[in-house]
Amino acid sequence: MKIGFELTDYKIQSERIYKFTLVVFALLLSLFLILESVLQFKTSSFEILIPFSGALLFIILLAIQNPKSKVFKILFLTILYSMIESHFIYQPNSFHTVIFWLPFVPLMALIVSGSKSSIIWIGIVLLTNIFNGFYLADVVGDSYNTNIFRLPALAHGIVFMVAISTNSFILYHLLGKAFKSSELKKKEIENIKTKIDRKRSILESYMREFVSFSKEDSHFNQGQEHLFKSICTTISSIFNINRISIWLFDEEGTKIQRRYLYEYEVPTTNEFVEINEHSYPRYFEALRVESYIIANNARTHKYTIELTEDYLEPLNIYSLLDCPIMVDRKPIGIICCEQKNEMKYWNIEDALFLQSISDFISMSFKNQRIERLMAELKQTNSELKLKNREIEVMNAALDTTVQKRTKALKSQNARITEYSFINSHLVRAPLTRILGLSNHLVDEATSIKEHQLFDALINSTEELDSILRKINDLLYEENGLTREDLNSLERSIRN
Repeated sequence: MKIGFELTDYKIQSERIYKFTLVVFALLLSLFLILESVLQFKTSSFEILIPFSGALLFIILLAIQNPKSKVFKILFLTILYSMIESHFIYQPNSFHTVIFWLPFVPLMALIVSGSKSSIIWIGIVLLTNIFNGFYLADVVGDSYNTNIFRLPALAHGIVFMVAISTNSFILYHLLGKAFKSSELKKKEIENIKTKIDRKRSILESYMREFVSFSKEDSHFNQGQEHLFKSICTTISSIFNINRISIWLFDEEGTKIQRRYLYEYEVPTTNEFVEINEHSYPRYFEALRVESYIIANNARTHKYTIELTEDYLEPLNIYSLLDCPIMVDRKPIGIICCEQKNEMKYWNIEDALFLQSISDFISMSFKNQRIERLMAELKQTNSELKLKNREIEVMNAALDTTVQKRTKALKSQNARITEYSFINSHLVRAPLTRILGLSNHLVDEATSIKEHQLFDALINSTEELDSILRKINDLLYEENGLTREDLNSLERSIRN
């Protein structure tokens, strides 16, 4: 069960006070029943007191079991009001008593349900008192006589005093707790505001330092060692620590090698130091998954305890603040802040500033990569331009060669055309005459031998004519005369 005090819009809520009020009221009601049975107050009646008291005690029991129920609160106040008013209706001569008991209803509403409910019941009670006044005048008149008995009046006064004192005490206690709670919350808010102001002041100071640091052009154009030196000296001055180092991963990502070490009032050393993942697996795993490692007591921290025996104790290092250097979501190195001789308590602002420096180094590495790529691109462009010039020269030479060959082919085609003309008109004309004479001689031959000789002459002449025709046809074809054509003609001539 959550118990608290809250003062909001004039509404005070507390489950503990609410239950305490119900228990006290149940005890008062039980006391009232006992005194009524013993002394008879003369202003009440068992016919009304018993059923209403039973209903009230039952509702009180349910409300204690379920203190957040608004229904039980409404029923409790309604039955209480009905019990008081019913006594007046039943016995108008109790007006002088009831008129003092009715204000308990808005008072109980204030404690049980809050200010809004109390205001509503104040209105109801005021209207009830006006109604009771008219009702009394109508039934009894403007005045009535009653007998006051010593013991009932004394007991009645004691119960009334206890009820008023109890309610007053509850309200005083409730308001006091609410005031004390508000004071505590005010102090908490002031403390939070002080912490926020201090953190804002630290962040503003770190931001000014970072902006000033990032504006230095020398960090980009004087090499990696100059950049690492500037970073380490700046961090040492801001954090007031005596040892800072920058480490880079090897190509496999299983080792970190120290590239720069700065120690306050100690000469800078370039001693080669290497740490293997095999020896410190949890530390390397943290470098890959954590944004930073804050180890106020590095010798007991879960990520750096592995370094105690081999690294921290020999160098007398007590506290570490490490931040990975990420490029393309992959760690390529770390910035390691170390406090020697004593412990240092780092805060989130320190880690955020170191992370900004880490991002600055990442940006520097990316710029160097871009510069290398630009240089390679320029070199490639230069080589392409040189190749283009060579191709242009080759194309020019090729054009010249093509022109020469075209000219030679035109000359050759002219000669071929002339040869074709000679073959068609000058060579085949006498060959045709020889063929005609050969046919005439065959007709005049007188012996078999002459016939054979003239037949062989005719065949040779016809074959020579066929070869000349074929040569002429090949010369006029688009592909021209090929070596295979010449070989075929040579075979034909030999045959």
